[in-house]
Amino acid sequence: MQSSSNASALRQPAQAGAGWMQGLMGEMDEAAPGLGLAQRLVVGVELRVIDGRLAPGTKMPSVRALAGKLGISTFTVTESYSALRARSVLA
Repeated sequence: MQSSSNASALRQPAQAGAGWMQGLMGEMDEAAPGLGLAQRLVVGVELRVIDGRLAPGTKMPSVRALAGKLGISTFTVTESYSALRARSVLA
C-alpha cells in the first residue's frame, strides 16, 4: 500500500526546477539568431523538451517567475507560453 504522500506525488506534475533554465538565454541567442526574444524563448524551451532537460508533464514556472529569473518582460513570457501551447509543447 502506498503512503498518502507518495500517492499525492504521483498525481502532481513535476515542478520545473531552475536547472532546466541554466544557460537558456545564451543558448537562445545561439540556436535562433535573428529571431525576437519571444521566439528564441520558444526555441529554447522546445530544445529542452527534445533533449530531455525538460520532461513532459513538468509544471512550468508562472509568467512572473520566469520573467524575473530570465530578466525579461512578462509580456514576452506570455507571448512565448501562448506560442508553446499553440505548438502543443505546453498544455
